Amino acid sequence: MRPLVNVLISNHNLILTGAPGTGKTYLAKQIAKAMGCTDNEIGFVQFHPSYDYTDFVEGLRPVQDDGGNVGFERKDGVFKDFCKKALPNSSFELCYYKLLQDIKDSMNYRLLQRSGDYTVALQVNDNKEICWTQANNPDIEAKTHVTFDKLTQLFAKYDTSKKTSNMSNIDKEIRDIIGGVNSTYYWAVLNEVLRRLEKKYVFIIDEINRGEISKIFGELFFSIDPGYRGIEGKVRTQYANMQTEPNVFDEALGINDPDNCGHFFVPENVYIIGTMNDIDRSVESMDFAFRRRFAFKEIKAEENVGMLDDLEWKDEAISRMKNLNAAIEKVDGLSSAYHIGASYFLKLKNYKGVFDKLWEYHLEGLLFEYLRGTTEMAKKLKKLAEAYGYTNASLYSSINSFWGRVWTS
Repeated sequence: MRPLVNVLISNHNLILTGAPGTGKTYLAKQIAKAMGCTDNEIGFVQFHPSYDYTDFVEGLRPVQDDGGNVGFERKDGVFKDFCKKALPNSSFELCYYKLLQDIKDSMNYRLLQRSGDYTVALQVNDNKEICWTQANNPDIEAKTHVTFDKLTQLFAKYDTSKKTSNMSNIDKEIRDIIGGVNSTYYWAVLNEVLRRLEKKYVFIIDEINRGEISKIFGELFFSIDPGYRGIEGKVRTQYANMQTEPNVFDEALGINDPDNCGHFFVPENVYIIGTMNDIDRSVESMDFAFRRRFAFKEIKAEENVGMLDDLEWKDEAISRMKNLNAAIEKVDGLSSAYHIGASYFLKLKNYKGVFDKLWEYHLEGLLFEYLRGTTEMAKKLKKLAEAYGYTNASLYSSINSFWGRVWTS
């Protein structure tokens, strides 16, 4: 798991490829969890042929007013909405000002100190500085404040929460940089801002190759490039001319001009995981410009059998899966890309562990499609059935292709 997390962090974009049922979607969610993402920090969408830019980025949606009249209104798509959620944690400055807002919105906002205790309730003054009350007199504001300028000086040296945790003497190390201050509170604020800054957001695109990529992403081909994340990759969207006031991305860019608004960029803390089946014919429609922006990792059937850990028939399922996949590789024209993955065997729960039913209702039809149009189909299918352990494998003597079903002659 950790190697895949490292690949995603390094590249920002990762596509998991492999045979059907190898648990690519399951693995994508596990990677996101391993990066520390909560459910609220994980987005999910599944592409399909009719999916487009208006669903993904933004577009016009029908709305009805109180009088029953129907019109159209510009709405953000799922990916743009997700990026808006991640934006406040995408830079040190934005994290700081989001913390200020959270303090303002709370009557009793406190931060964890290096000692393990919590600060007294914090406040924000008119100069956008974090201040606190005196411990023995909560009505009197302390003289020393945490200022953004001094916090930025600390951030230049201590830019991760790991570094703040490893400070051996916070009084000396902090005062050596910014002079005489309340180092306890500066440490608490810096550590909180870094915690927010290190928060990652993962957007999962299932079946990424089933959509028309250029139609869905549009100008985001540029913005999702790992080298153009953040403000470097800012673009004006296709519906920018319909926006008459700055949006949150404009504000983050410092743009207040109503005649030049409607910008969008993918925050640096947003990571994208796509999944796709190797044997899907639509893989061929993915152009090289898109492929260049993603790292690719093939997920083999045997690499993800951990998803069967809670299955009562786990050992037998793994044994049958391995035997079947070994037989598949021996069939002319097939390869590991046609393996049967572990997720198919989770369906055994529906049949109370009856392996024949899994074959008849799920595997047989899939393998039939693999073999369609090849010579000696019945012979090949018989060998695969025998490798799987299907009790009626001897019945495959000829093929009648009606709904992909195999019948005896």
